[in-house]
Amino acid sequence: RRRRGREFSSSSTTTTTTSTSRNRSKSETSDDEKKENKTTTINVSYPAFQVWGSNTAVGKTLVSGGVINAAAKSSSSSCLYLKPVQTGFPEDSDAQFVADCVHSGESESGGSSIKRRVTTGAHAAKCRSVSTETTTTTSDTTTTDDGTNNTNIINNVWCHTEFAWKIAAGPHIAEKLEGRPVTDEDVVNAVRNRLEEFYNNDLNNNNNKFALVETAGGVASPSSSGNLQSNVLARCRLPAILVGDGRLGGVSVTLTSYESLLLRGYDVACIILSNEGYDNHEAIAKNVPSNVKVFSLPKLPNEGDGRKWVHAQEDTFRDVYTHLVQWHAKRMKKLNALANDALDTLWWPFTQHEMVKKDMVAVIDGRSQDDFVIYDENTETVQHRFDAAASWWTQG
Repeated sequence: RRRRGREFSSSSTTTTTTSTSRNRSKSETSDDEKKENKTTTINVSYPAFQVWGSNTAVGKTLVSGGVINAAAKSSSSSCLYLKPVQTGFPEDSDAQFVADCVHSGESESGGSSIKRRVTTGAHAAKCRSVSTETTTTTSDTTTTDDGTNNTNIINNVWCHTEFAWKIAAGPHIAEKLEGRPVTDEDVVNAVRNRLEEFYNNDLNNNNNKFALVETAGGVASPSSSGNLQSNVLARCRLPAILVGDGRLGGVSVTLTSYESLLLRGYDVACIILSNEGYDNHEAIAKNVPSNVKVFSLPKLPNEGDGRKWVHAQEDTFRDVYTHLVQWHAKRMKKLNALANDALDTLWWPFTQHEMVKKDMVAVIDGRSQDDFVIYDENTETVQHRFDAAASWWTQG
């Protein structure tokens, strides 16, 4: 069992704590460790989710566009939509579609105040035969360019594609035919770095931030390396939005995808799916925990009607966005309370409990392969730490 558990990230829905009184202080951390910590840390102070599909063509990008539009229209909010891996690019650009879904009208704050920009990483830019590191297209509701100070610009939407190939096929096939290989580490680091960039360089510098990372294909679809995306991206420790399949047979496909995410340690915040005439959402809701909310949308639109369909479902997407923000707030409240709860209720062997202080308690938010994912309340980040305790206490 132990060996099997190490193959995947295990469940993180029940967060645990452990004493770290034997650990060195932060001041004793080596330079190499500090460098490693920086590359394995993700800020969790704002809502950020990965969008997964139970299959291809189930509406992941439509859902992403609707939720980002709802977030952008909320008061003083900045949004990031990140597509780590895209194929069929640039003719098929999910980032551009999501940006186009954001209304050019007013935000809830009033005024023409939503500014959108679409960017590509150096790898994706090569699909456009552009040699620069980043290609930027700005589509603003105001007339200003990027970087111009304008008091009317309240909300910002940044849509970014990191790695891309021209061939419209699975990433592992596109890479094999087109070249320009991308490693799993490249993908994970890109997600972490873009989320950090979004947090640190937000044009508004406000506290209301929201991010979506949309995957490619289904939960068990291969990444460009051939390894399953759900295994690769588990190291990012982002909670999941699962877009289910409303078609015939979709109940089984959706529930299988849900359980596949759980097996790899993902927290599933909600399930969203279209109703293609089979009421799959009702059957799915009966077979998942009550805290996993299931949202139903109308039948998916025909080609070319995506934006119109997204805007027609604004009320539902507003409810989805509100649920995600509340889900994140509950997660943070739980994480921030666990250290004190541990001091009140837990017993650690070979430990002088009166000497254990709050900052000596490690809050374990989850697990990924051989690592614990540790939450730091002071910085509101999670970072990977090797599970040395397993060797000490269970393996002799």
